[in-house]
Amino acid sequence: MDDVVLNRREQSRAVIATPIWLNKYIEGFPYLVELVDISADGMRIRTTLEPTVDVQSFSVELGIPGMANRIWLWAKRVRRDGKFEALKFMGTELLDRAYLSQLARWHSQVIVRRDDH
Repeated sequence: MDDVVLNRREQSRAVIATPIWLNKYIEGFPYLVELVDISADGMRIRTTLEPTVDVQSFSVELGIPGMANRIWLWAKRVRRDGKFEALKFMGTELLDRAYLSQLARWHSQVIVRRDDH
């Protein structure tokens, strides 16, 4: 099968070198998740404890280290593999995308190519 067909990711993601924790809100309650990799249009997270409810979209609260402001994002799950979930951001504002891109530059150790899955 052609690589172009397999590649659904629009931007490269940066693997986060130091632990960054965020809140994933399910039915109005925050659940702690770990940021694994990130780009301006999505992220991969590792869940900890969550209810068994199958929610496809939810809000995410992200505090960028060194910044006083918190970023609130609306995300849709595009893939799940055990405790890992790939999320796509929905309706992200330009300033938030810039913060996310900066986070990827500041805290990354390896750049994941767009054609990696």
